[in-house]
Amino acid sequence: MRRRSLIAAVVSGVAAATMVITVSVVWPGLDARSTPSEETAVWALQTAQGRRYARVNTAIGELDTVRSVANPSAVAQTGDGAFLFSESYGKLTRIDEYMDSSKFAAWMGGPR
Repeated sequence: MRRRSLIAAVVSGVAAATMVITVSVVWPGLDARSTPSEETAVWALQTAQGRRYARVNTAIGELDTVRSVANPSAVAQTGDGAFLFSESYGKLTRIDEYMDSSKFAAWMGGPR
């Protein structure tokens, strides 16, 4: 009697495990979707020596844009873009990521 109950328990356990494995293999699962990439660039300001600001690519850990500016105050970054405050917060300029640094320096009145 004990032997039959032991065999029945083993057979039912194997059947349950087989059923779980079969269902997990056959089940369609969730749809795979690609997520939009997040912005990996952060703008930073250096006010001590050189008075520069730069875009830091956090994905690869390096500076990819460095520009000089006269009298910088702060850099602000939102989902819509990055902005540079200068002249003791008296001037606000939208940072153009694609503008040549020499043109930007001349436009801001800084060194060329």
